[in-house]
Amino acid sequence: MIKEKFENKRKSIEAFLMSDWLMVICFLIACTVTVFRIEVAGLIVFAAIILFTLVFCDDVIAALEPFLLLCVCLIKCFNSFNTFIKLWWLAIPVVAVLVFHFVYYKRKFVLGEMFIPMIAVSVAVTLGGVGKITAAEYFSLESVFYTVALGFGMVFFYVLMNSHIGADRGYSLIDKFSKIMIIMGLFCCFMLAEHYLANIQKVLEERSVLAFQWRNNVSTFLLFALPFAFLRSARGNHAWFWVGMLFYGGLLLTGSRGGAIVGTAEVAMCMIGLLCFDKKHRVHNILIIVAGFVACIVFFWDLLYFFRETLLRLLMIDDDEIRVQLMKRAVMDFKSNPAFGRGLAYYGNTDVHNSAKFALCWYHSSPFQVIGSFGIAGIIAYSYQFIARMRFYNRRQTVANAFILITYIGIELMSMVNPGLFSPIPYLLMATLMFVIMDKSAQDQNEQKIIKRKDKTKA
Repeated sequence: MIKEKFENKRKSIEAFLMSDWLMVICFLIACTVTVFRIEVAGLIVFAAIILFTLVFCDDVIAALEPFLLLCVCLIKCFNSFNTFIKLWWLAIPVVAVLVFHFVYYKRKFVLGEMFIPMIAVSVAVTLGGVGKITAAEYFSLESVFYTVALGFGMVFFYVLMNSHIGADRGYSLIDKFSKIMIIMGLFCCFMLAEHYLANIQKVLEERSVLAFQWRNNVSTFLLFALPFAFLRSARGNHAWFWVGMLFYGGLLLTGSRGGAIVGTAEVAMCMIGLLCFDKKHRVHNILIIVAGFVACIVFFWDLLYFFRETLLRLLMIDDDEIRVQLMKRAVMDFKSNPAFGRGLAYYGNTDVHNSAKFALCWYHSSPFQVIGSFGIAGIIAYSYQFIARMRFYNRRQTVANAFILITYIGIELMSMVNPGLFSPIPYLLMATLMFVIMDKSAQDQNEQKIIKRKDKTKA
């Protein structure tokens, strides 16, 4: 009887939680948090929304937007471990609700095609530093957290999402997911606009992009969001094209070197995708691209002057650059323990770059992170996973998945000059989730296939 009453009430609440109204409300809350600089209060409010959603909604997708908006809100809080550790008590209701959700709304476990490659990576991550690292270092709180989160913990997350997210819930999964990513991108643009308006006097005086600490993080979130705006444009609504260009403009305004280069690469790939898939607006898109090039030529010197700081930082990379020094250290660390590297808990490079509290001493480049932290075992495991992901996409070629692949390529490129995918929450988590969405999207019969394969029957 109690369960029946709960279900009756739950279904009416679930309808609201799955609607666009909750997404709009969460967006407005995030904007309020940013304007008034109340990130701690925002964490509590968003945590309450997420937990409420997980109790009353069996579809975990409903909790994704508030989670991502919360993550974006917190990127301004650099080196704030001491502030947020005081909210440790939130872990109690979080764990309780997660257990309730995945028990009450239990599903049959589906391992998924990426399970084995992720296991291989998890083994390499877990063995990182073996033979070189001390027990005290290996079992430190930071080491345990990152080892689990980058390894077997992410495998567990993948299996849970692969089991609980379906393409048969009565709505378009890729449509819902793209909305979430676009709202996240719009919030990133709001943060940038608010920051520029708050410093408008400086911008007008110097006629240059602003320098701020969280530029690489906001760039990474925009790289996740950008292809989904172009996806919606390719699916018929050309207005979304301009949202994608808004995201690209935001990437340039961050002043992030990686964001500018990778964002340009992503836009180029998205333009190619549009020309291939959106035949209705092909001529229109070509005219816009040509007009864009002409505008860049006309305003070349003005653009060059405005973005001069970003360009100078790109051109003036030398041996004293922190990333260059860390890359050299990665090679040295690999040579010191070729089989398994130095491990995640190695802090011997803090003289080059001193990380924030409870953060790894990252090499700020994924290939060098792999060789420095995990050695030959890591090279084999991560190469295997990358190849497996490419093959995974190759068997699921749809228009939607082509743009998801562009997103993944963009994040991999950004990770070559930033911690990126070695930051488990939220970047690796988001990348892992995208391959679940890619799989479910391919199962949707309404999705347009890029390549139509004919079934082969034996004679």
